[in-house]
Amino acid sequence: MSTWAFLDHENLPDLQHLDLSHYERILLFRSRKSKKTFKLDCLPEKNFCRLDVLTITTQGKNNLDFHLAFHLGRLHQEADPAITFHILSKDQGFDGLIHHLKTLKRSCKRVQPTPPPKPMLSEPALRVAGLLEKAGRARPRKEESLLKWIESHVAKEHKEQAPALLQELKQAHQLDIVEGAITYTLTAVPATVPVNKPT
Repeated sequence: MSTWAFLDHENLPDLQHLDLSHYERILLFRSRKSKKTFKLDCLPEKNFCRLDVLTITTQGKNNLDFHLAFHLGRLHQEADPAITFHILSKDQGFDGLIHHLKTLKRSCKRVQPTPPPKPMLSEPALRVAGLLEKAGRARPRKEESLLKWIESHVAKEHKEQAPALLQELKQAHQLDIVEGAITYTLTAVPATVPVNKPT
């Protein structure tokens, strides 16, 4: 069964946990003034997924929602009745429209993708993340430099731990390494990280 998704990017900006393989077509509605970027994970490995991006150039209260509702109705008239519609949004205001579409025999529901829980960091990895947060612009920018940095700041007595700690930070999405170059996010570091007691 084919499913099309109508994505309210204003209300649901994080697409990294959206499995595109569930959808044959995605219509993404975004505001022209939106500064939110979107990253796509879980790309289909075998099948194509059509992604249409509609940038709304006008402004006004609920403007994007009205455009989404218009195209939802238009495509309801044009699409095969067997196609299921998903509205990807946290906005419960769409629920009445969904109920109406169901009375017209269109399978439709609102879906709110939830990200998987962030991996918990071990105490040494939390310490590394906290120290990196404090380091700011002085953070190492290359993988090899970061490994040496971890060894000198946290794993002095157990240098073999540095690669495992680096891997743990990667898995927790605290940083990303592409061809040896590091990009830091450090979004999940608690404010209570003990940063003043390196081992």
